[in-house]
Amino acid sequence: DLSQNKLKMGRADFEGDAGAESRFLWSSRLADAAVAAGVVPAADAYREHVARMEKFAASIESLQVRGRASEMEIAVAKFFVADAKAQLEREVR
Repeated sequence: DLSQNKLKMGRADFEGDAGAESRFLWSSRLADAAVAAGVVPAADAYREHVARMEKFAASIESLQVRGRASEMEIAVAKFFVADAKAQLEREVR
């Protein structure tokens, strides 16, 4: 039904992207765990986190070009890139 689809589409615009948040949390926790285990230096772990988030944001931007991602999804991905960069700065001081 068209009205239900519009409702779902609108809800996605205001609720954000749970998949993006899960990806961010996984990536951040992976960096935290690598540092805690002493597997890699903090700077390297958090740079890898930033790189994962930048790759994710690029994939969302690619989807948007094809009409398969919303402006909100782009904004969420960019936010997570910025957050990862801030985390890198905090962790390597």
